[in-house]
Amino acid sequence: MEWWKTFNNNNILKIEKCIAKYRIQTIGISGLDFPYYEIKTYEDQNGKFRAKTDVCYRHKKTGKVIIFEEASNTSEEDAIQKLLLSLFEFYRSEDFFEEYELDWLPYYQF
Repeated sequence: MEWWKTFNNNNILKIEKCIAKYRIQTIGISGLDFPYYEIKTYEDQNGKFRAKTDVCYRHKKTGKVIIFEEASNTSEEDAIQKLLLSLFEFYRSEDFFEEYELDWLPYYQF
């Protein structure tokens, strides 16, 4: 087992390791409004995986932000597949282009 998975300290709540960064290119093949998205995947000390995109969408009227992040207890691949499915499901919604605008997550949150 890797050292960071067994490290315990009262001052540390949780350790996550960034295990991969992917660039998903979408230009010319979908109705998405940006040519690529980056996805980072993390593993925590319990072996749970999390995938998160570098963009979010803001509702034009309410300002509500939608962040795409998915978790999986089984595998990194499962977390990424869930993330991509939820992302594309959001784009297929009827009011997507009228109601939402692309925004970037601040670097410290990604």
